[in-house]
Amino acid sequence: MSAMPRAEQRPIVGGTSRSPIGSSRFAWRSSGLEAPSWLVSLCLHVTLFLILAIGFRPLIQGTNGTVAQSIGVAFVAEVSEGEENGAAVGGEADSPEGGGAASRAILSTKMAVGDGPPMDVSSILTDLQGTGKSAPSAETIGGSGNAIGPGTGGGTKGGKRGGTLTEVNFYDLPGVGNSFVFVIDRSDSMNEPQSAPIRSAKREVSKSLEGLKVGNQFQIIFYNDQPLPFHSKISATRGLIRAQDLEKKLARDFVENVSAFGGTEHLAALNMGINMKPDVLFFLTDAEQPRLSKSELDILVEKCEGSTTIHCVEYGTGPSPARGRWIEALADLTGGQYRYVDVTQLPGK
Repeated sequence: MSAMPRAEQRPIVGGTSRSPIGSSRFAWRSSGLEAPSWLVSLCLHVTLFLILAIGFRPLIQGTNGTVAQSIGVAFVAEVSEGEENGAAVGGEADSPEGGGAASRAILSTKMAVGDGPPMDVSSILTDLQGTGKSAPSAETIGGSGNAIGPGTGGGTKGGKRGGTLTEVNFYDLPGVGNSFVFVIDRSDSMNEPQSAPIRSAKREVSKSLEGLKVGNQFQIIFYNDQPLPFHSKISATRGLIRAQDLEKKLARDFVENVSAFGGTEHLAALNMGINMKPDVLFFLTDAEQPRLSKSELDILVEKCEGSTTIHCVEYGTGPSPARGRWIEALADLTGGQYRYVDVTQLPGK
């Protein structure tokens, strides 16, 4: 047998030999270096990642990666105790007084983030004020009634502290508010003539109590040399009392059993009543003496804090006295009304 021919050997070009097909390495002829395949793959992926990152960058700038959303601007008004606010943001509010349209327009106001001009807060506040409703006056509720004597004063009707607004009349002086205090003179002079003054005062207090609603508060202070407040056996207080039926019955019993005697000291009783911070204080006396000085009046008015209205009733004999008496001034300075009552015209029984 003849020997098999030996494989032809070819000369090496460039000092390197070609790798067979299927080799796991690529030859970098330009530099004479060889790089593994995983490194080439890594470089390609990093390059692709950088291209994608640069391409998406404008989409996330300015929002921190979050989607812009519209936000609503809601205005919430404080309501008094016992009232319900039926308005929802963007919805409709029931308004028996005709203010629903403006309220709905304001409550449904919405602005998108970064969309439109800056919000004009001053104009919105003006709109809100335009839809507000003032507290009802005595004239709109039922008028001032039949006058017993000439009435003077501005007649701010109270109700500034909130709560259940109720109109209470005392000698046809209307007071509107949630809490009421009666400060009634029971000095010995209230027995003349024929005990008519003290009986009339007691009837008026009892009648006023009937006008109180469950949500109201009240107190009754009779005074001569010293104040005598009604002491509730139920709530064990001499302060403001809830106008429940049983409390009002006990208060009427207290009024009925009060007798008139002794001297007159206005200041202590007025201070006690004002310190309870009622919406309305009804003050009755038949004694211009002892007079309260200007400084004493100033202190009483300051304690009212612009929230307690004092209506004053003065008993006297004969025609109405000249203007400028301190009792009338007390009503004027607190936004209340003054009324003079001729005791000779009161019923004897």
